[in-house]
Amino acid sequence: MVYIMYTLLSNSLILVRAVMKVFFIPGLLCTSHVWGSVNNIRNKYACYDADVVNFNTIERMSDALVSTIPSDDIAIIGISMGGYVAMDAALKLGSRLRKLILINTTSNPVNQATISDRKKAMQLAEKGSLSEIVAMSKGICYYKPKEEWLLLEESMAKEIGSESYLRQQNAIINRKDYSKLIKNITADTLVISGRNDKVAPFKDSLFMVEQINNSSLILLNECGHLSTLEKGSVIVDCIQKFLEA
Repeated sequence: MVYIMYTLLSNSLILVRAVMKVFFIPGLLCTSHVWGSVNNIRNKYACYDADVVNFNTIERMSDALVSTIPSDDIAIIGISMGGYVAMDAALKLGSRLRKLILINTTSNPVNQATISDRKKAMQLAEKGSLSEIVAMSKGICYYKPKEEWLLLEESMAKEIGSESYLRQQNAIINRKDYSKLIKNITADTLVISGRNDKVAPFKDSLFMVEQINNSSLILLNECGHLSTLEKGSVIVDCIQKFLEA
């Protein structure tokens, strides 16, 4: 807990808690819109968005993030690919990081069974066919897809662009195996998962909670991979309570 000390005219002192700095790390082909209702916490904390579009490895993404992070009262929130970056940053920051939130992610290396589709999508990206890439996985990120979420995915993909997508996929495919490293994370950690997540199965979240000290799990029923959209109101409440604890 960090405090700033002020001197009043009466020469008495009061202690005021500093505002926590919260760093958001989105997933593949996602912008800050992926956070849905979770964006409401921006009204309470000093919030920043990590750069995950200009680097082609998870380590470089996390290096860029760590280089901008101050020395006190820090929280990091990562979803999906952003979770890989968050874990890497947490390992580098050590005790400097106070709170870590991992949403719909995994500590495992890339699933080899997905490589073929990823490379096919990268070939489409090289042709500028982002709409076809989004169509390849249409609806897979939700328990019950809504048209507004599918349209949002298309909109975010256009904003990210083909070149950044290629960098992100390279980072995902070549990421290291964090499953043997996360036991070294020291920050208080909240893991959030959807029971119906087809991209990052909830069993991976159970494993992370078993490995990380001072961690807890929230498992959401009838929820898929983009839980911040599907269960946003529930998640924002859980995150608020976690950050305030």
